[in-house]
This record gives sequence, structure tokens and C-alpha cells, in this order.
Amino acid sequence: MRLLAEFKQRARRLRAETFALYLAARHPETPWYAKLFVARIVAYAFSPIDLIPDFVPVLG
Repeated sequence: MRLLAEFKQRARRLRAETFALYLAARHPETPWYAKLFVARIVAYAFSPIDLIPDFVPVLG
């Protein structure tokens, strides 16, 4: 049960962090470079292409 509770807590935190990024991206006073940074992170997270291959030591 402890593992399930920890998973639920992490899922709630991920949801809250994602919503905060969404609100920051929609805010008119957020700088363009911050919006670009968030967009690149989201694109990398959903990209099917691994930019750093697994066979590269430490970084992969």
C-alpha cells in the first residue's frame, strides 16, 4: 500500500507542476524565452526520438 500511496502523491505533484507551467505559459507577462524553454521541455518529453542514445556512458 505504501508504494501505491507514493505513486499517487507523485502523480498529484506532477499534475500540479504541469498546471503551473500551463498557467505560466498563458500569462502575458511571461518572457518569450521562458515560454520557449517550457515548449522545448514538453517537446522532448513527448518526442519518440531519443536525442542522447542509451549507449553513451553516463548521459544515456
